[in-house]
Amino acid sequence: MFQKVGIAISTAAGGGSRKVTKSIAKQLFWMGVHKVYRFHKNVKSSTWQMVSNKIKESIDKGTTKLSRKVEANIGKVRPGLGLRFLFNIMKLMQKSNNWNEVDKNYWKENGWLDKKRPW
Repeated sequence: MFQKVGIAISTAAGGGSRKVTKSIAKQLFWMGVHKVYRFHKNVKSSTWQMVSNKIKESIDKGTTKLSRKVEANIGKVRPGLGLRFLFNIMKLMQKSNNWNEVDKNYWKENGWLDKKRPW
């Protein structure tokens, strides 16, 4: 998950699409996805047929721009300082883990309790 690129997309008839993409991006961060792109658009309509051409063009332009950014970063994503810090905290928790042997064994099998890293 540490080298993946995430995309959070939301549309809404009214408001609130920005908060939705922010929440999705936050959850992807906690899952270990370092680079998350967000696209949100309030379409001010209840059906796609009622959406104005101006908004449809704006969506097309925005998604095209977003796809170029995503394509440019595929294979180049590395976890940032925040994710590395969280990983090391989880590593310390797993080293002293006496309550869940399944998790601890998984970390041992992958070598993450030693020097190996998932990135």
